[in-house]
Amino acid sequence: MKETYTEAPQPIEVYDKCDVLVVGSGAAGHSAAIAAEVRGFNLRTRQSGYKDYPLHTVDYLAMALCALLLAASIALVVLG
Repeated sequence: MKETYTEAPQPIEVYDKCDVLVVGSGAAGHSAAIAAEVRGFNLRTRQSGYKDYPLHTVDYLAMALCALLLAASIALVVLG
């Protein structure tokens, strides 16, 4: 028998309401958003439309670190 845990009810703050919320990126997220729009969920307002989040300095630093780690691992394999 599986053990279960029951939490006491507690209030949860609602930030906004929407008909469809697509969370994700890449082809799957875009496909889901397009499918929702085709099915009539296209009542967009300025606040509910597609949002594009630009990269910041810390994002570029993280990508540079990943590239450096990848280059180091390839160098270790090649040099033995």
